[in-house]
Amino acid sequence: GKENFTREAFNLYKEGLEGGAFLENGVLARFTYKNIVSAALYIKEFDWVEKFIYDYKDYLDAAWKEDTFNYCQAILFYSIPDYTKAMKLLQKAEFKDIFLHINARKMLLKMYYSLKEFDALESLLDSFARYLDRHKELGYHKTHNLNLIRVIRKLIRLPMFDKKGLGEFKQEVETIKELANNDRKWVLEQCAKIS
Repeated sequence: GKENFTREAFNLYKEGLEGGAFLENGVLARFTYKNIVSAALYIKEFDWVEKFIYDYKDYLDAAWKEDTFNYCQAILFYSIPDYTKAMKLLQKAEFKDIFLHINARKMLLKMYYSLKEFDALESLLDSFARYLDRHKELGYHKTHNLNLIRVIRKLIRLPMFDKKGLGEFKQEVETIKELANNDRKWVLEQCAKIS
């Protein structure tokens, strides 16, 4: 999560790509592809990452190519932000990878909230909770995401100008152990916009 370490990792990824170090039998692992995109986005290398996404698409394993490519395009558009393009990609995608599917839903939740599309947000919160309930194999991922859903439900129900309620809510969010740090950070950023 430290920018200087992420920049160092990004530079190592670039060197590895230039030297072909990440290709095994001409294939770039989808996890490496996604990690490279994440590192580049974290340090806001938007032009570089867009070129990378397209240039290395054909190096992905055919079975995962479209899912990985579409997901990485979506997180690029989400990061810029160009929510219209990101939402189009995520709404039509049927991700085979359960974690891409979960992350796509989380991005949609955050975009709907940011755009104040609360009807769509409520509907997605309900369907996402049902999806998580059906997948018993998710372990702590299920708990973390159900906590995110619960927190977002509370966030959208916070009364305007309720400083005390907002303060209590922020304290609750800060102390929830089973909530991903990037989700916690996002929720607290939304709280800062309210106060």
